[in-house]
Amino acid sequence: MKISTTQLLFTLTFLVGLNGFIFSQVKTSFLKDCLWIKGNEANAFSVDSINSNSENLLKKTLNFNSVVDFSKDKINKKYKNLITKKGSLFVVFRSNHEDENILLTVQRGITKSILTTKKMQCDKDILLNKGNPKTGVLVSYLFNKNSLLGKRNGSLAFDDLIYNDTEFKNQLIELIYIPNYLNDKEKNTVETYLAIKYGISLNDENNYYNAKGDKVWDAKENKEFNKHVTGIGREDVLLLNQKQSSNSLQDGLTIGIDKIKLSNGKNKSLLSDNTFIMWGDNGKNTLLEKQTDNAEKRIKRIWKVIPSSTDGLTYKTQIKFDKKRMLFERSATAPDRDFMWIAIDSTQSTEFNYTNAKYIKATSNDEKEIVFDNVKFNTKANYLFTVVKAPEYLISQMNSTSKTDSNNQPSSDYVLFPNPVVANEKFAIQFNLNDPSEVSIQITDVNGKIIKSKDLGTIDKSLYNESLSASGTYLVLVSINGIVEANKLIVK
Repeated sequence: MKISTTQLLFTLTFLVGLNGFIFSQVKTSFLKDCLWIKGNEANAFSVDSINSNSENLLKKTLNFNSVVDFSKDKINKKYKNLITKKGSLFVVFRSNHEDENILLTVQRGITKSILTTKKMQCDKDILLNKGNPKTGVLVSYLFNKNSLLGKRNGSLAFDDLIYNDTEFKNQLIELIYIPNYLNDKEKNTVETYLAIKYGISLNDENNYYNAKGDKVWDAKENKEFNKHVTGIGREDVLLLNQKQSSNSLQDGLTIGIDKIKLSNGKNKSLLSDNTFIMWGDNGKNTLLEKQTDNAEKRIKRIWKVIPSSTDGLTYKTQIKFDKKRMLFERSATAPDRDFMWIAIDSTQSTEFNYTNAKYIKATSNDEKEIVFDNVKFNTKANYLFTVVKAPEYLISQMNSTSKTDSNNQPSSDYVLFPNPVVANEKFAIQFNLNDPSEVSIQITDVNGKIIKSKDLGTIDKSLYNESLSASGTYLVLVSINGIVEANKLIVK
């Protein structure tokens, strides 16, 4: 019987053991012995752990989630009569040992498959390439061959090295064993869940799928931005609720809903079910370079953000850059009047549009990190963003057509698209306001002449469509409860 990943994971029955550790086995008429082992946040983020130094806390976590603690979590060293002739095994682990060490063994009759810190040893060795052993590796091992199992199924056993590792040098992060051979899309759905949860990028050619089979990151369409692909998202059927993430390769970027907390569990912000915010970069240099035509400094690295959801909501995020992991300047510079900004381009262009970008000033910038608050992403739009350094007067000139709030962030939740637009073709403003508000729209030319005007009344969620017949540059003035924001619109 062919079973989809969604059907499979809906049938999971969870048994909560001591210390809150979650261990699961599936017992249905068509599916037996599904094993799901993962860490318990109460262990990693106990009062003692939080009060200890940060390095000890980092040893017990990966991407703000707990690793499995064999000393506290009730896990068998060996699971007998578990492995069937067909199966799918997914393992996330981390190892700080340079030598190759055995982590676990899958025994199927006379067939033995061994997962080491370097490869999966089976009839054909599989090299591990989804991640780095020191920062986190995702292993997928699917088998669909007959073996001499006899009357009993095979077994899965953890090696002493990992089972008795109290120093967290060889860590099991999460393990899922499914007694069914998954197809490629089902396999990638489980990999997407683990990749998002632990910040481990899949191979550059891999798409990322939700449980419905929809792509949340298309590797081909985003081929220029397939470096350090990371995400946050919620999908209840997979028990995924990742509200903040950084890549396991430690590229220095962290994005979280509302405010980034000590752990994912401590971030109480809400994401709607089936919501994802994925991002990746072009892999280019992050050193600031002065531009020849003005005082602005730019980096060559650009990130692409792909939000997706069925509700079309706008989410407020916090973005942090770790200066030790992402180098913006070769050496500390003397204090100046220049500030760090995130430039966000929502014009849907493949090239970054610095002219139409919105600039958000850093909330804080010290020797350790740069923090940007209230960075908003709407789940019906795509974005590019990058980092610039410039004096405030220069950014004010570039933002002269956009009224911003105290955080240099547009105060309303709406998106103007497409921009640029072709003459006589429709453009739209999608409103997703938190509360019903009085909204009106004026469209003027660059000299202030009113071209069109519309009172939308009291709205919260609404779509306004319009078109302009003459090419040129216009200002779209959006008034929300008397506060006016100006947006530049280019008509070709």
